[in-house]
Amino acid sequence: MPEEPTAPEETSASTSAPDQLEGGAYEIIRNRLSIQGAELRKRLGKLNEERQQVFGAVEPSLIATDRISTEHNCTPRDLIAIGGNRFLFGFNVQFGLKSTTELADVFSAYQYDPESHAFS
Repeated sequence: MPEEPTAPEETSASTSAPDQLEGGAYEIIRNRLSIQGAELRKRLGKLNEERQQVFGAVEPSLIATDRISTEHNCTPRDLIAIGGNRFLFGFNVQFGLKSTTELADVFSAYQYDPESHAFS
């Protein structure tokens, strides 16, 4: 007499089905997000082209590098153009023995020379 399938075989088949469904759900969500991401990139590209037509565009490029010398050992944090070829640099300074920080310790003004690409 042929034996009927036992319960453990049926449970192994039924447990693999949810695993397949979960894997399938993941794939479906990933594919949907990929499609939506591609659509968003396409729309952003179109918006950027329209922005460039209205406002113009300048491609940024590195023309030179320079070092700025300060009175104290410090970490540069920001710079801002303050008119013409003048710039204001901001620094983080940590003093060992000095108890107060003055304005000149954290800010410096420099003149930029466009011909030599240097700050003085």
